[in-house]
Amino acid sequence: MVDDILNVEGKAMALGKCTGTDLSRGKATYPSLLGLEESKRRARELVEAALESLSPYGAEVEPLREIARFIMVREN
Repeated sequence: MVDDILNVEGKAMALGKCTGTDLSRGKATYPSLLGLEESKRRARELVEAALESLSPYGAEVEPLREIARFIMVREN
């Protein structure tokens, strides 16, 4: 989902590839089906659910939490 969002609003230099290619190819992506804002909302919701599901496991799963958080802020 985040990959689809980055293809819409990411920076080509940061991604290392052209942006907007999904739209030009007519690919069915989350932003094309749900809209950009709804795609972002759902991505945040899924990350929050992932973090919630890790709550019983304590500090030992902090690396997994970091990965989940990184997914939402990454630029490439």
